[in-house]
Amino acid sequence: SFACPAMLEGSSSLQAPLTGEEGTGGDMASSFSAGALLHKVQNSVVGSTYSGLRQRMRPWVTDFAAVNRFSRPGDSWAARVRTNVTYYKANYTAVFGGVVVVSIITSPMLLVAIAVFGALWVWLLSVRPRLEDGSIAPVTIGGRTLSGFEQKAGLGGVTLLAMLFTSIGSTIFWALGVAAVIIGIHAALHTTEFHEVGAEEFGASSEDQGGFAA
Repeated sequence: SFACPAMLEGSSSLQAPLTGEEGTGGDMASSFSAGALLHKVQNSVVGSTYSGLRQRMRPWVTDFAAVNRFSRPGDSWAARVRTNVTYYKANYTAVFGGVVVVSIITSPMLLVAIAVFGALWVWLLSVRPRLEDGSIAPVTIGGRTLSGFEQKAGLGGVTLLAMLFTSIGSTIFWALGVAAVIIGIHAALHTTEFHEVGAEEFGASSEDQGGFAA
């Protein structure tokens, strides 16, 4: 058979766009997959907890760390600590997280271990398929079907063992101790007359609510 050069050129020119589309389709699939994963994480327990903390975060420079708002507590130190712990609980959570991050950065192997277990927990709580009632879908391993609760219990047990037999546990307890000292000093020395705390934040009933100056 005879094929003219024009026909050959036309066929080659048609092939190039197809190749480009395939590459674009692969990129789109990858982007969609990453976007879907991010959406799941944002709508998960982890995402909702993070959003809640951000909304309750007090200003760092003009409030939390304002030098002119620190004074000796006197005899009212217990009430001051209780009020500040409630008022600044999002900031204190961030302080604890910062201490943990510093501890992790100074230990590369610990960073790897936490990254692995963190990824496993995010996958279990955010990525795993859900049933109609919102619980984690069961999975079959070695002929045995594990419910969502059993999956969380199993991963929790493995995480606990890793904390006991590696430096993860000691680092977390060290971070807890350091953060507790920092939080205790801040809560005792930071004055409370510049902010108000609603009674409901202390667990008061709706009848007893009615914001009060701390």
